[in-house]
Amino acid sequence: MNGKTGVSDWQDSFEGPLSDIFALQSDLTAKIASQLSAEIDPGREKEDRKKTGGTESVAAYDAYLRAKDLYDAGIDEANDRQALAKFEEAISEDPAYAAAHAGRSRALAVIANLYAEGAERPRLYREAVAAARRAVDLAPDFAEAHSALGFALAYGQLDMKAARLPYQKSQQLGKGDADILSRYAVFMSRLGKFDIASDTILQSSALDPLNARTFRSIGDINFAARRYAEAIAAFEEALALNPKLAGARASIGFAQMLQGDLAAAAASFAAEPSRLRRATGVAMLAGRRGDMAAAEKQLAIVVAEAGDNSNYQVAQVQAQWGNADKALIALQAARKANDGGLATMGTDPLLDPVRKAPEFTNLLKSVGLV
Repeated sequence: MNGKTGVSDWQDSFEGPLSDIFALQSDLTAKIASQLSAEIDPGREKEDRKKTGGTESVAAYDAYLRAKDLYDAGIDEANDRQALAKFEEAISEDPAYAAAHAGRSRALAVIANLYAEGAERPRLYREAVAAARRAVDLAPDFAEAHSALGFALAYGQLDMKAARLPYQKSQQLGKGDADILSRYAVFMSRLGKFDIASDTILQSSALDPLNARTFRSIGDINFAARRYAEAIAAFEEALALNPKLAGARASIGFAQMLQGDLAAAAASFAAEPSRLRRATGVAMLAGRRGDMAAAEKQLAIVVAEAGDNSNYQVAQVQAQWGNADKALIALQAARKANDGGLATMGTDPLLDPVRKAPEFTNLLKSVGLV
């Protein structure tokens, strides 16, 4: 199969009785080895690595595949930290393995954004940016390296303007990669470019129609565009493909809540494994129902669960409660703490109650969203 065209280049066939299966297997292996040997051009090896970010180390490649599998599962903190450890193992086996540096960057940024507190968060973000830049240096034509750099700049440095160039570069280099296109689409939706985001995510889903992460991205884009029914359908499809996908049930709950279906939202939040996301949603629902004692109890869980990483969620809750001043104070605290959640504030429907405030506009400017 030609990876560029999708057309089979090799059409040899092998026939024989089932009793000779091992002989056939040996013949097939020899043929493949011969074909690969004929295709290898040592003079192009360095150039190919610039495009693929690859390695010649079997141990590094094995560690990378294990890391990618863990990261792509998107389950919880322990899972993401295991992925980080495996990416670092791959790098220890081959320090010039650009794909492993890019993967390490993405894992670092996710851990910093979702789980880290205090001094650990800025340190992880700095490492994420450095790892992505290392990947770009090693493989300047490798789409994943540029995508990782865009992600690290957007969420790690809250510099959405600086993130645009690497994201655009990743899209240009990775038009045949579903994940690259999906990440670019989500980024464009953060900028409010919903036409571009929708077109790109359709290309992504066509390339990999069974990718749960793509459907989650479709849900995120539709949610940001206030297309709640479409968002719910996409998140449900993502869960059908990966029932352990982190945050998807809470995302469904937020969309249902904004549709006005509080009973359905309550059921979705109850099914969400993440205590932080579950408490955030239940706090909003309790406030909408006028049960402020229960609402405040759930907000206390949010703060206890995430510590100084909870400011963005606190802002969302306070905005949904109608407390504009408290929501804006929480957003300003999030900005001071360099909370990666602010990369989503430009199109986050949960912040609509405070969107017209001058302080909100100033925050958008400070992260490059206007």
